[in-house]
Amino acid sequence: MKFPILVPGLISLLLLTGCGTAAERGVVAPAETILLGPCERPDDPALVRVFSEAQCALLKVAENPKQPDGRQIELAVMVLPAIARVAKPDPIFYLAGGPGQSAITSGPVVFSALLELRRQREVILVDQRGTGRSNNLSCVVAETPEDFTLSSATALAREVNKLKDCLPTLDADPALYTTSIAVGDLDLVRRALGYEQINLLGISYGTRAALVYLRQFSGHVRSLILDGVAPPSVNILAGASADTDTALDRLFVDCQSSSACAQAFPDLRDHFIALTQRLTDNPVEAEFRHPRTGASIPVTIDQALVARLVRQVLYHRTLSTLLPLALSQANQGDYQALLTLGYQFHDDSDSISTGMMASVFCAEDMTQTSGSTRASQYFANSMNELMVEVCQFWPRGEVAAEYFQAVSSDVPVLLLSGELDPVTPPKYAEQAAQTLANSRHLIVQGVGHNAGFTGCVPDLMVEFMEQLAPQNLAASCLDLIRRPPFFTSAAGPQSQLGVTDD
Repeated sequence: MKFPILVPGLISLLLLTGCGTAAERGVVAPAETILLGPCERPDDPALVRVFSEAQCALLKVAENPKQPDGRQIELAVMVLPAIARVAKPDPIFYLAGGPGQSAITSGPVVFSALLELRRQREVILVDQRGTGRSNNLSCVVAETPEDFTLSSATALAREVNKLKDCLPTLDADPALYTTSIAVGDLDLVRRALGYEQINLLGISYGTRAALVYLRQFSGHVRSLILDGVAPPSVNILAGASADTDTALDRLFVDCQSSSACAQAFPDLRDHFIALTQRLTDNPVEAEFRHPRTGASIPVTIDQALVARLVRQVLYHRTLSTLLPLALSQANQGDYQALLTLGYQFHDDSDSISTGMMASVFCAEDMTQTSGSTRASQYFANSMNELMVEVCQFWPRGEVAAEYFQAVSSDVPVLLLSGELDPVTPPKYAEQAAQTLANSRHLIVQGVGHNAGFTGCVPDLMVEFMEQLAPQNLAASCLDLIRRPPFFTSAAGPQSQLGVTDD
């Protein structure tokens, strides 16, 4: 998820497009307003219409909130207008994942899929400091199509060296790019746009930022929707490998519970264990046919690479249905399908700001783990290994001990989890819900990371946003959602023997 370029000059003074004055919209008068103007056309033709409707601006804030007259940085802001002519006075602030993703890059895609949430309310997208157009800490290195086939050890060394070389070039103090400081920026945007109360929609890491905002500025929060919950009280890095283990074991169980999958791949788990053991002892030299160019790429396939590819595919509800077939073929020496699945997650746009990610993890999760992780059967914790190395030289921000406590509130909260999520499993949302008195946690079956785009979930989000009564949501429609049938051959979800799913 290429970054749009915002117009550097602030063209016209508008509070919000076509929605009247602040008094007419029932919002408070801000101490200062944001000058909004047209947004530059995006690279993606599918988003041209969205960007043509939007308004953009840059807002200056202090890099160090404790030194308001010190160095200033700019925050990129985008306002997507409501579909209705008259918008309700409480907009939706979208908080992106990562950490390190641009809200302005990902937000228009998200709200094209969740269009009904925009019907009555404007959507505010703010690139969190260190991402997108907000003093980006992205350490860009030119990548090649072959990079996604790097072994974990090689990829780890490459990322560490990239960040080490990049650090002296940054026009920033990376210790000031923590979540707590960033949500203070978000509140400055709220004030500058003249809103008294806002709704927060966070995805993945964005759920953590939303919860931290709730704790620091609870009086200005009308509601929260949290999809793929990563609360500040949970150390995501420490459990990453064990949580992915659980997701893969569930895939093995679900395959055996499907008559077609079980007949096609009766020993899937045992074959996976045997495959990874063989590759640990003897990595394989192979040729990979690039799915876009058709070029033949030499690749060394080892256990670490296979584990990394499998972990990526487990995030995705649809692609994971191809995993049993791809693993079966790999066990027979054909790695093309597995490598092609993994390529779907290869992104040469450097859309995640790795510097901002390092600032967050080094100040937050890594201070709670000291490099230790929960035991894992299948997966090495490569992200934790990366951060152990990086945090030895990356500037570490100050985070109060209270930051890691559970967030308590009676503000209405809807928590969403994918049943099969390998990184933010339902147990993390359950933990967060214990101190959210007016909350409800919905677990969506057959879904990996991010549940908000599946089946009737978008309708439930709209209902929640309007009624603010999470316990009254008619969520029985979720019972109709299941994991899609597994592919048992290249022809689709049916075995070569003609047996279909029950």
